[in-house]
Amino acid sequence: MNRNWSLWLGTLGCFIFLIIIFLGPNFPGVDAQLKQNFYWKDLFNIPIFSPDADFPFGSDRKGVDMYSALIMGTRYTLLTVLSISIIAFSLALVLGAGAAHNRGIHWLLKAWNGVFSRIPLLFFVIFFATIPFFIFSPHRFYYLVGAIIVIETGKLAEFVRKSILIIQTTDYFQSGVVMGTGFWGLFKWYYWPNCFSQWLSHFFSHVGSILFLLGQLGIFNIFLAQAMIPIGGVPGGLATYEFQNTLPNWATYLSNFYFDIDPAPWIPLSAAAFITAAMLSFHALSDGIRRHYVNQLPKGQPKLNAFIEKQAQKWRKPA
Repeated sequence: MNRNWSLWLGTLGCFIFLIIIFLGPNFPGVDAQLKQNFYWKDLFNIPIFSPDADFPFGSDRKGVDMYSALIMGTRYTLLTVLSISIIAFSLALVLGAGAAHNRGIHWLLKAWNGVFSRIPLLFFVIFFATIPFFIFSPHRFYYLVGAIIVIETGKLAEFVRKSILIIQTTDYFQSGVVMGTGFWGLFKWYYWPNCFSQWLSHFFSHVGSILFLLGQLGIFNIFLAQAMIPIGGVPGGLATYEFQNTLPNWATYLSNFYFDIDPAPWIPLSAAAFITAAMLSFHALSDGIRRHYVNQLPKGQPKLNAFIEKQAQKWRKPA
């Protein structure tokens, strides 16, 4: 029996992260308040604290327990990337299905991708995030998330359009058109049953890609949400400020990678381990769903027509 190990491993990994999202703050040893410890046990033991029984993953430069920070950051990190992918994919379903039926929407989609596919997403977000208006805007998070969604929607919509075009080549689909089935009927009875597995697989792959993007932005010290925090200066004189991330996500601990890798390697490495584990889980689940779908597809156009008809009949309401 050919076991689909990717599906099993991906499901297990995503289930573990789901448990952390909802139950993480109640885990033993987790400090949900992320308290800063300026010294530990005595005045001579100051941050950064090495991994030990009190700090399993060590601490960051502010004395915050890394184990607690990563557990608490799981909710904010994964909910952010899931929200981006859900919104982008929802818009892509409408735009891609419309482009498969309407020439005008198709040309709009081509222009959309022609503009935003010229520059890699990472460089575009870096350019967008370093514009002074967005640097100091209190709504920076929504602007950057919206920019990512706009760019990614076009790419996802093109994937949706191509998957729908494959269904449109079958004889069974053509019979539905001849019978006068409308757009929503075609989407419900033909597109959705036969493309759902592909779309679901691509969705989880996209979640992993957005998570990788956040990790890259963290290395470049660019965050979706940030604030200018005073870090020093002379009383009554000039103060020194720096931008700091205001959301407790994993990418925060990659921003000082160059300075932390020697004195405190556990800071960037533990954050990178969480990001890598989540990425592999999403991509494994995506690959497992894809394999499950491909193994169901019969070879040959006549068998493919019969398969699509069978899938469509499952979604039809009984007369």
